[in-house]
Amino acid sequence: MFFYEHQPTRQKRGSKGAHLYHNSQKPNDLIIVFKWDTLDNARKFAELNDLQEQMEKAGAIGTPDVYFLEEVESFSK
Repeated sequence: MFFYEHQPTRQKRGSKGAHLYHNSQKPNDLIIVFKWDTLDNARKFAELNDLQEQMEKAGAIGTPDVYFLEEVESFSK
């Protein structure tokens, strides 16, 4: 799966891990939440031509919605 094959590229660009989810009603709709070392590296990664190529190779349809989020607070039980 492209997600795992592309991991070395993400790590070289500052990725600190990710969570992969799918919509329970539409399993082909994926949501990936990445953690990055810097916001700048995350933005640069999102603009890579290689990323677009990998997504097409994986069968992605359309343009993904990309959001850059900053953690405000973390909760756990």
